[in-house]
Amino acid sequence: MEQPIQQQEQHLLETLCQKTHSLGVFCARKERDGVFTIQASWGISSRLLQNLEDKLAFTAVANAIEQSEELERPLFKASFLQESAPALATYVWVWPIRIHEQPDRALAFFCTGRLNDADKDKVRQELPRFVELAERLTLVQYVTESEAFATLGRTSAALLHDLRVMAGPTANSATRILNLLGKGSLRLDYIALRTELEKIAQQLQRIAQLATGNLAYIQKDRTERIRVNETVERIISIVKHQGNNPYLMLEFTPCPGNLVTSLPPAVLEQPLINLLDNAIYHVGNRRWGRIQVKVFLDFKDPERPIVIRVEDNGYGMNASQKQTFYTPRITAKGNAGYGMGIYVSYNLLRSVGGDLQIEKSVRWLGSQLAIKLPICFG
Repeated sequence: MEQPIQQQEQHLLETLCQKTHSLGVFCARKERDGVFTIQASWGISSRLLQNLEDKLAFTAVANAIEQSEELERPLFKASFLQESAPALATYVWVWPIRIHEQPDRALAFFCTGRLNDADKDKVRQELPRFVELAERLTLVQYVTESEAFATLGRTSAALLHDLRVMAGPTANSATRILNLLGKGSLRLDYIALRTELEKIAQQLQRIAQLATGNLAYIQKDRTERIRVNETVERIISIVKHQGNNPYLMLEFTPCPGNLVTSLPPAVLEQPLINLLDNAIYHVGNRRWGRIQVKVFLDFKDPERPIVIRVEDNGYGMNASQKQTFYTPRITAKGNAGYGMGIYVSYNLLRSVGGDLQIEKSVRWLGSQLAIKLPICFG
């Protein structure tokens, strides 16, 4: 949106120069005290204008903006402006303009002599058009910046959510290590200790990747081929102790054969962690609580043939929860949830050609959800 408006500004400046027989013109903006930038120009070397920006505070341009007065001076008295002026220019005429009622900009024309009243009237007639373009550009830039900060906020919220989800199993593993060390026996279970330490190392590595990465980083990480069954089994072993239900059964059915994909590991791991986290929460403390994870190939969907199905016998979803399932900041967990996990997982999967689907969910009987993945990136 910005580029077409900037092109219109430049074309208008060219028209003004032609009408007034000026050799060049630029638009300067006061950002804050002592700091000025050049917004648009015509007929002047971009290299010279770049050198001029740092010196504008000491020129007639700054005086015209701060005093809101038109200024006309011979170039030999304009010091730094003379250094950037086109050849044959002998005068500079600076016209202050107001954008959104703020006197923060000015047009500087380089001329071969003084501008007569007729030429100045031509500039005055075109100024409303230039002000309109500048106001539109300011609005577009504001919207763009606002969206950038909004995106940053959503990304930060998603990152905090994932860090919270991953920190739980890490803390549980650390607790089990302390329990093993605190039994007072001289014969330690080194195999159990090693297993728990490996889990902690894996989780800390994933947390570090989340903290330093973003979607662009994930998309660039395309070379690693991951074994789907082994990855899913590893995630299950990490999260299975997350809940407080000692009776919970977490079953895994791998896909026959050596199923691999060239997708980045985070594309598989992050959504699966979120689905299992939700399933564990909704099963709650039911003595008959059961979560089944199954990996299989769906030959009816050649674009997304890899399916990871997570089925639980928890409380299921009502109609409202199904409708807002993918909506950010809406959660069925109350104070225990933030409403970002599914939203991030869904968009992450869609960004690489995958999907996250509700296959079925019956209130009070449980839910069945599926992660669908392509064989390779894109």
